[in-house]
Parts: sequence; structure tokens; C-alpha cells
Amino acid sequence: MNKWIIVFLCLAIAKASLAQESENIKLPVVRNFEASYLYGTILEHNPDIAHLITDHPSGVMLRYNRKTYGEKEWESRYNYPDWGNYSSLSRP
Repeated sequence: MNKWIIVFLCLAIAKASLAQESENIKLPVVRNFEASYLYGTILEHNPDIAHLITDHPSGVMLRYNRKTYGEKEWESRYNYPDWGNYSSLSRP
């Protein structure tokens, strides 16, 4: 009985060690889309522009972001950055 347990453990360890040898690991592509509503207050910091501050600013911010995992050489060189784009549509 002990002989079969040892054989089984050896085969299990061999299988687990072979599973780690794949170099072509497909990493997930993580993309984020976000839409945020903005609302705020502009503090009057200069009396010359007081006529421009008439209302609370509000708007929408749209964002797209992608995470990198070092699939390309520049990604590892720049410490695996997240990259993307955002735009803010607002009215003062």
C-alpha cells in the first residue's frame, strides 16, 4: 500500500512540475471603462473674475484604461504602466 502512495505522489509532483514550463502564457487583457458625474463649486479667489463665476460647474468624465503585463519590452521597462484616455465634458 505504501508503495502505491509513493508512486502516486511522484507522478503528481512530476505532473505539477511540467505544468509550470509553458512560456506562452496568455495573460488576460484588463480594460476599464468609466463614466463619472461631476459637480462642484468654484471659489472666488480673484475679484477680477467674479463675473465669470455664475453657477456650480457640472459635467461628465469618460475614461478608458488598459493594464499592461510586460508582453512587450517597453511595458517592463516602464514598470508595467496602465495607459488610457479620458475626456471631461463640463459646463462652468
